[in-house]
Amino acid sequence: MANTDVDDEEPGDVPLPSSGVRKKILLYLIPAIVLIGIAVGAVAVFFTNVGDDKPQAYDVVKQKDSDGVESTTIFYSIPEITANLRTGNGVFETIRIKLNLELSSVADIDVINSMLPRINDIILSHLVELTPEEVSGAEGFYALKTELLYRINLVSAPAVVSNLNIKDLKVQITDALDKQED
Repeated sequence: MANTDVDDEEPGDVPLPSSGVRKKILLYLIPAIVLIGIAVGAVAVFFTNVGDDKPQAYDVVKQKDSDGVESTTIFYSIPEITANLRTGNGVFETIRIKLNLELSSVADIDVINSMLPRINDIILSHLVELTPEEVSGAEGFYALKTELLYRINLVSAPAVVSNLNIKDLKVQITDALDKQED
């Protein structure tokens, strides 16, 4: 009798894995690749600045007075805020405002950064209660500036905002009929 267990393979051939081994490899490899993809996506979303989450801009100005005492002023820029003004005549009026806060300490920047959502909220809540007449003219401009400074100082304590600079203020009028056509 002939021995049927003799392999006809040549010494250099490597046997291919069976389909069961391939399935096991894919069973472990595909979830590993998916997990790596999820981890990379999570890092991209949570640990990078995406969209409008830019660090706020500030400038540090050092000055010496006549006595030689050096003082530091930080001009901290707040992103533009847009609000609709209160009108009752079918006309939509939008106000856009850009502000700089004057701080006296670099340490106050961290406080302002952490309180920025509240600062934006109080600015916006004050603007939506205004009428176009209350914003117009030098008197309205000064009243807006002093009221915003007062409200911002209430929220940003212990940091003190020494002054508020309005970089840009625009009031845009849109007729109600133009608004409906859009």
